[in-house]
Amino acid sequence: MKESALINGECLDLKDAKISIFDRGFLFGDSIYEVFKTQNSIPLYFDAHWERFLESCRLISLDLPFDKEELFSSVKKIFKFSEIAYQEDIYIRMIFTRGIGLDLDIASASDPSLIIFTKKLPSWNQQFYSRGIKLWLGDVLRNSTRSLSPSIKGGNYLNNILGLTDAKNHQCDDVLFYNHDGLITECSNSNFFVIHDHQIITAPANHGLLKGITRKVLLEEINIDSYEFVEAEIDNALLEQCREAFITSTTRGVMPVGSIRSGAFEKEYYVGSDSVVRVIQKLYEEQVELHLKEFSSLDLSE
Repeated sequence: MKESALINGECLDLKDAKISIFDRGFLFGDSIYEVFKTQNSIPLYFDAHWERFLESCRLISLDLPFDKEELFSSVKKIFKFSEIAYQEDIYIRMIFTRGIGLDLDIASASDPSLIIFTKKLPSWNQQFYSRGIKLWLGDVLRNSTRSLSPSIKGGNYLNNILGLTDAKNHQCDDVLFYNHDGLITECSNSNFFVIHDHQIITAPANHGLLKGITRKVLLEEINIDSYEFVEAEIDNALLEQCREAFITSTTRGVMPVGSIRSGAFEKEYYVGSDSVVRVIQKLYEEQVELHLKEFSSLDLSE
């Protein structure tokens, strides 16, 4: 494939793609975005990503001048321009900015911009899937839902960057955020689950997290014998009690957690071949295959 971008309808090689330095997405983070991947040339869970795209626009009062079908046509256009082989799974990022403007007042913004680019899928360290990812519970708190809600998939990621940097400085792979009430929320760009007492638990969105698409699939579409997916409070006591934990995202799928630590806390989690997480991984992969069959009409190569 050739890595490419579509900027307001024009396809370009990625190296030639440019926006104005006065774009509000660049100046203020005044933008929203979605990331999805293709599998067998089908955009995975495109409808769910579109719905979250709409919700992010609503939350920042940004009007969309196009509908889902027009957006899909733009995705198809850049997919073909990128000369992607049928079996080549790729990363697609859609960014929608409020446009050009130096004033914070949104009324001063020019016409908005749609940017879509294609890249090779990120290659996650395979040890994260075998030994599990190492998470750090630090002092950087997740943004409050009353300030900059994590439910907005927006262009300002400083909170996430600072948390991840703190984790790396403590020799961990990613951060696990507390909210302002001392409850667990999510990681820098993935949702977090624990398994305890036949429940598979993730924090509710109002605790301060992004409603991930893979998280949504697990909560709504996966059934596992003797276990129930639930949204509930996760605190330090539950982290101590549970035997297994995992994270989810569009590009990671289901990834086991090997350990969590902070200045005063350290816990190893089970990641064996007979773990519940391995069952969830398999069930999620099977669900993806069913989804691909159901939405084969969305094949971008046709």
